Amino acid sequence: MSTSPPTALNLYICHRSGRSDSPALDLVAALEGLSRGRLVAHCSANFEFGRTWHADTARALDSADVMLLLLGSKDLDWDWWLCEVGYFSARHPGAPVLCLHRPGIQIPAPLQAWNPGPADQARVHSLLRDLLVEPPHRLRPDILEPDKAPVLKMLTGMILRCCAASQSAVQDESSRPA
Repeated sequence: MSTSPPTALNLYICHRSGRSDSPALDLVAALEGLSRGRLVAHCSANFEFGRTWHADTARALDSADVMLLLLGSKDLDWDWWLCEVGYFSARHPGAPVLCLHRPGIQIPAPLQAWNPGPADQARVHSLLRDLLVEPPHRLRPDILEPDKAPVLKMLTGMILRCCAASQSAVQDESSRPA
């Protein structure tokens, strides 16, 4: 049986805030480090202060293979999120738009096309399996091995924090048994 070689992955993370303390920045650093240089992740918090963020956003979205929306707050201004998703999906027809959200958030109708789901441990593990284990990328097929359980728990916690209403409101679901 022949398998194709793994491919690199450019990931755009759409998160509620571009603040420098954003949990999405921790997630970007962890994913890039774990991928051994085969994943490049962007989120609005990555953009350099004082630069034209519209152009940086367009470049990041143009280079992305997959968009990951991590929605946490009920008080979001949905206009920009819808703009980014629309831009990405128009530039990359058929490319995956993966959407996890805090339970209880009413997702706008245009985002329903991508089958968003509430962020819980099972969905986050499925997302990580799709991004890191399954073809075509297979960035870290070993991530599901028992000795890597702490790494999977760490990544799960980071994604759940991104989908939480606030840092203080996070219930660490990643510590629950699978």
